[in-house]
Amino acid sequence: MRKLKATFEELFDIPMPQEMAFEGRLTAVGFDLQPRPEADPDEALLLASDVALQKPLPVVVSLMPSFFSAQDGYYFIGLHERGVNNFGFFYSRIDAWSRVYFRLNYGGIYTDGEKMKRCIREFLPRYFDFQKRLAGRGAFLLAMEWAGHGSYTVILPLGLSFSVDEPLLCDPDFEGRFGKLSRIL
Repeated sequence: MRKLKATFEELFDIPMPQEMAFEGRLTAVGFDLQPRPEADPDEALLLASDVALQKPLPVVVSLMPSFFSAQDGYYFIGLHERGVNNFGFFYSRIDAWSRVYFRLNYGGIYTDGEKMKRCIREFLPRYFDFQKRLAGRGAFLLAMEWAGHGSYTVILPLGLSFSVDEPLLCDPDFEGRFGKLSRIL
């Protein structure tokens, strides 16, 4: 993951958030989520956990209803440039209390790359601050952000839920959008 962290910092001018770290074995993969055994995970830009390799989900969220049934321990992270059209940072993690899928575009011929890099630079720390506030409170978090779409749901114990169905990437006002929830926490 050394090269991924260095490239992330070079692209976005912030260190990769520590919350994105994964405890466990990671394997270098291609965009198809197939293992690249010849690649050193320390030098790879796309990585996946053993659980992700057992049952890979499509990288494009619109094709992945199975995301909701994936097992705890699913983890996928990396940078991928698909020709000149689309440059994306991917982060997906599934654990006992959250399901997170981020496909954050940061460039390509149809995207203002500098603007999107600024958005990512602001979004990730604010998202992880929000996530920290939920940790240990018995909440369930669903957080998805992809290609101009977003969907976030927090379910508290006893079924009280709060949702935002809009992208927050370029306006990561979690406190404002989850106002009532923020007052409870």
